Amino acid sequence: MRFTKKIALLSNRWSGSGAEYTAQLFKNLSYSTQIGDTTYGAFGEITMNAQLPNGCIYWFPCTLTTTPDGKCPEGIGIIPDILIENTKADIAAGNDRVLQYAIGYLSP
Repeated sequence: MRFTKKIALLSNRWSGSGAEYTAQLFKNLSYSTQIGDTTYGAFGEITMNAQLPNGCIYWFPCTLTTTPDGKCPEGIGIIPDILIENTKADIAAGNDRVLQYAIGYLSP
């Protein structure tokens, strides 16, 4: 059995790291649509660490993440298929335009 219904992946400027990997994966599904704003643009797996002379340890990415077409989304983010932005006024009023659009998009 194969899933064939539409998927709406919601994103905003604070969608980062693992959410961006998910958004990129969903871009390759013909039945998936990313709705909202461009993601944060913070890719890179934390794979190395080092200790500073004062004893603090820091972690840093040392891999290059690329899209299937060879581009690096670091610092750019994953651009949505349908751009919908919530303003501060929308949020303050309890109005989530992205969610409302997605509900309409998925409704039969």
